[in-house]
Amino acid sequence: MEKRNTLLLTVIAVATLLVAVVGATFAYFASNQDDYANGNIILTTNTAGTASVFDATGGALEMDITEDDMILANNSTTTAVKSDTDDIVVHFLSGTDDYAMTCTYDIVFAWDEDSDVYAAHTTDNATAQNREFTIQVVRDPSSTDTGALGTNRASSEVEIFTAKGANGIVVDDAKIKNDSESTATTHTWTLTTKFYNLPTNQKELANKHFSGKFSVANVSCVHDS
Repeated sequence: MEKRNTLLLTVIAVATLLVAVVGATFAYFASNQDDYANGNIILTTNTAGTASVFDATGGALEMDITEDDMILANNSTTTAVKSDTDDIVVHFLSGTDDYAMTCTYDIVFAWDEDSDVYAAHTTDNATAQNREFTIQVVRDPSSTDTGALGTNRASSEVEIFTAKGANGIVVDDAKIKNDSESTATTHTWTLTTKFYNLPTNQKELANKHFSGKFSVANVSCVHDS
């Protein structure tokens, strides 16, 4: 009888521990604010024996502006003298058929520590005719989930310093859904930055090195009720 009671208590203790681990894992995934680019995140859901995977890779900006790029005779307000394109690819797998989950995430931009930081240096550089250093962030229409794009501040070509919201956010609250054990949902974002040689004095930007990272952050996942 005593052995039976001991066994029962052991089973209860193990069950309690499993519930705590599952709950803690889910809470971490839902509240963690770190940068998820170039890494995997594995979430153990509250369904027995299942795991959800959120994965994001890419993207970077790398651009050197030289004195040759700034020759006045070669100026243009429509053709960029330098451009850079990269992708961020987001995958989400709920881990269980017919168990639908939705993840909300942001795309943020931050300058590298060794980068020059761009800011408009004349009052007219933010106008449509005189855009100087621009960004455009567009989700590929072939993405497998055509749900909410979120608030995309850079869906059209705009100055990079105006495209960022709070904390460098360029896409706010994008949503990705999945209800599969083996087939992930994919979002592909194309990130394009351009620099223009304008018919104005841009000597402050000659011989500058610009580099930064686009990344996925602020991920939160919930079960679709």
